[in-house]
Amino acid sequence: MSIVDEVVGAEFGDARLDERLQTVIKELGEHPNLSIPAATNRRAEMEGAYRFFDNSKVTPGKILQPHIDATKERISACDLALFIQDTTEFDLTRPTQQVLGAGYMDS
Repeated sequence: MSIVDEVVGAEFGDARLDERLQTVIKELGEHPNLSIPAATNRRAEMEGAYRFFDNSKVTPGKILQPHIDATKERISACDLALFIQDTTEFDLTRPTQQVLGAGYMDS
């Protein structure tokens, strides 16, 4: 199973958008730590990704729904599933320099 398999079935009402999602997911999935310009190989791919996310037919829910459905399907095949929550916190303060807008974590 590939990361693209997680979004097969996304429906934006436009086959081109459905295909673009698969391209964007593949590119960003191969480089999850990079920005869109850095993760894409060509300028056309970068612009395509930005146009995709800017399209009014594209919503977070429509992007995530196929992944949610695939996750539910995998879980239903298991006798036991653990849902672990990560409670990691990041402190963005620096000893000699304050990051603008950041402060100590209080909860």
